[in-house]
Amino acid sequence: MKKITVFVSGILTVLLIVVTVFTLKGSILESSDIISDDDYINYISMKDNGKIDNDNMYHVDSTDPNKIRVSFGKNEYINIKYYSDAALSKEINGTCYLLPGDSIYIKIIDTKNPVGEMYKFFGCGIYEISSTAGREKITTLTKDNPVFKIPDEYTGKELQFIPLGEYKRGLIPVSVFQTDVFNNKETAIGEWFINDRKAPISNGALSIGVGESYVVSCKYNTEEFFYVNSYPNCFSNKNGIITFEQKNSSDNDKPNRYEIELKQYLSFNFEFDKKATIYLNDKLIKEDVKSFEFTLKDKISFGQKIEIKTKSDTIKILGGDYNYINVEREKLSDGYHFVITITDEYRENKSDDKNNGVIIFENVQIKLQFDNKYGKCEYKVNGKILDDTYAIKENDHTYLLKENDELELKYRITNGNYIFSDNNFFERFSKTKKLTITINKNMNGKYFELSDYFDVVTKEG
Repeated sequence: MKKITVFVSGILTVLLIVVTVFTLKGSILESSDIISDDDYINYISMKDNGKIDNDNMYHVDSTDPNKIRVSFGKNEYINIKYYSDAALSKEINGTCYLLPGDSIYIKIIDTKNPVGEMYKFFGCGIYEISSTAGREKITTLTKDNPVFKIPDEYTGKELQFIPLGEYKRGLIPVSVFQTDVFNNKETAIGEWFINDRKAPISNGALSIGVGESYVVSCKYNTEEFFYVNSYPNCFSNKNGIITFEQKNSSDNDKPNRYEIELKQYLSFNFEFDKKATIYLNDKLIKEDVKSFEFTLKDKISFGQKIEIKTKSDTIKILGGDYNYINVEREKLSDGYHFVITITDEYRENKSDDKNNGVIIFENVQIKLQFDNKYGKCEYKVNGKILDDTYAIKENDHTYLLKENDELELKYRITNGNYIFSDNNFFERFSKTKKLTITINKNMNGKYFELSDYFDVVTKEG
């Protein structure tokens, strides 16, 4: 019985030792975030060699011949932390010693901005310090590359980490636009200035210096445009120069953009069945006319007034800016008095609207083809050569006409292998052919393709 008791006691003792060892190992693993046997073996080795302290923090003995002194510079505007593990659980709180093969991880907590939003974290510079070469940069860590591993073959003795920031010039988007006769937004021309100096525009934005006090202004052509609105509201608008309130790049309420709306002076083309007298803003312009046109040079803008006195009970407006008018008609003893107020409100006035005796011939936008593989075409409008005064978009062959305009096409075959397909002998072998098209509002947006109007075949055909 005694032998059995001793044997059992021995087994219990062995089991207790094994359980204790595994419990100790589990405790060490749990407290040190080490999860593999290899890590555990390395951990025990470093613990035995004095490289892990009682708080499980890694350190290198300052007497180790391979030691590398690592220090950390400060940047009062950047809050950065350093860690010895990828999980960012073991923070390095000051100067330490590391060995080749060790790694340091960075984490940016926040950035204080001494001049608004212009100061940004650039990276963490890593410098090698030596008595012979002084301080020399090795590399730069960034938010996208936040870890530095000391090369295994590294023989230097001191490294320094310094958080770096950069002052970025602020970019503020700017734009100048107007609306066309169809109320479509399009770019207008304006020159931008900062503190009365012409400012270059890069990718649609002004560049503002760090900590700079600035006044933004914009110059436009008062012979062609008038001012409508802006964001933010301008401080002044004099002699074609729009000036905004002074700001500083560090201001929290500085504008996030500058936007200016201009409008090309309005145009109106009138026709009358009977002679009429024209007034603009109570000033007599013309008497006893059957047609009259206001153009850009007349500088008609919002809020102005056109008056027409005629014996006819109707007047015609041929294209132009008829969508910005409000019309009142008064019956006189010897005719009618029309008062046309120019408003800043765009309204869809149509040719079939009854607008107090005003008959509108609507604007019609068309796109023309000038040549194809068979020949070339020339155009006239109401007997006049189509020129750039009708053009809407540069080099786009898009033109603005109006209802009832007569568009003449003169097509000339330039390829000698082709002829017109007409049955008429003379037409068939003529090199040139004309036709006239009356423009109607249903053609708005139409592309005039030459093959739709001129049938060409090979001579053998």
